[in-house]
Amino acid sequence: AWFSWASGTTGIPQEVTISEDAMSASCEGYEHRVVLSSVGFSRGIHYWELTIDRYHSDTDPAFGIARADVSRDKML
Repeated sequence: AWFSWASGTTGIPQEVTISEDAMSASCEGYEHRVVLSSVGFSRGIHYWELTIDRYHSDTDPAFGIARADVSRDKML
C-alpha cells in the first residue's frame, strides 16, 4: 500500500510542515513531534523506506510505528 503523511488531520504540531503532495515532512524545532500516515494497518507485514534529505548533527531524527490514539505530546 502506498501512503502519505496525514496532512488533512488536526493535531499536526506547528513546527512540522507537510509538503503539498503530503510525501515529505520537515520540522523546524528540536522537540520530538508525532506525524501520522494517511493509512493504518491492523495486521500483516509492512516495511518503510525513509530518506533524510537534510541532517543537522545537533539533533537526531527518530522514526517509529504507533497506534492512531498515540499521545502526540511526548516521545514514543
